[in-house]
Amino acid sequence: MAFEYFRGIEENERAGRFWLRGELPFVATKAIPASSEILWIPADTPGRASGIYKDVRITYKTNAHGWRSREIDPASPNRKVMFVGCSYTMGVGLPYDDVWTSVATRALEAALGEPVEQHNFGYGAHGNDFFAMVVHQILPILKPDLLVVLFSDLSRRTVFPKFGHRMALLPTYVPDEAANLHRAYLELQSDSNDFMDFARLGSAVDIVIDVTGVANVRDNLRQYYQSSGNTHTIIMNELIAVLLMSLSQGRLVATKHGQLDYR
Repeated sequence: MAFEYFRGIEENERAGRFWLRGELPFVATKAIPASSEILWIPADTPGRASGIYKDVRITYKTNAHGWRSREIDPASPNRKVMFVGCSYTMGVGLPYDDVWTSVATRALEAALGEPVEQHNFGYGAHGNDFFAMVVHQILPILKPDLLVVLFSDLSRRTVFPKFGHRMALLPTYVPDEAANLHRAYLELQSDSNDFMDFARLGSAVDIVIDVTGVANVRDNLRQYYQSSGNTHTIIMNELIAVLLMSLSQGRLVATKHGQLDYR
């Protein structure tokens, strides 16, 4: 897989502009340009296509900042839902209308009887620290009626090894030009703490979808919300998340871990 997919945008000052509240993060790359419509991306190539969408012509249409989403119009009177997460939320390998975020948006429209805007801030191969930055920046601009977060893999981290370069670190992928950095990341990483970046956002997050399979995550989230007096944020049962993803893909989606009961 191309290194650029994990690094983020190429040498460009906009890559380092994160945690800047009220400024839309720019994630476009040479592989996935802004304001474009392309057939293939590094994580979805002809050789990787499989399943019921193997022969379906799937396009990836991006907005002016590189997200697979509509443009933000602060003046729009419609209700708005903001979705945040990794490739599951971005809908890699799926037609946009079949991504779970689109399925959920249509369900909301049917229930409310009015238009609902889907704002999809899913981005593949990145972790929860990255998406906490995304929420921090976009929330005051979009001002959504609902914010839904689908947790990414807990072991992923985002670093800025030099100005203008954003790099996503994953346990199983070693960038050729950053082998030492990746080795340090493996030695120092913690698999069960970065989800608290979202917990500390408090009631700004409406729904947390936990598909980690880590009991410690569920327990710590609940304890933190109780101790901080957060009675607003909902922790969605994993089975509901699996149901939504299965409906969007037209097949039963298996989790990567065994059954863990909620206590």
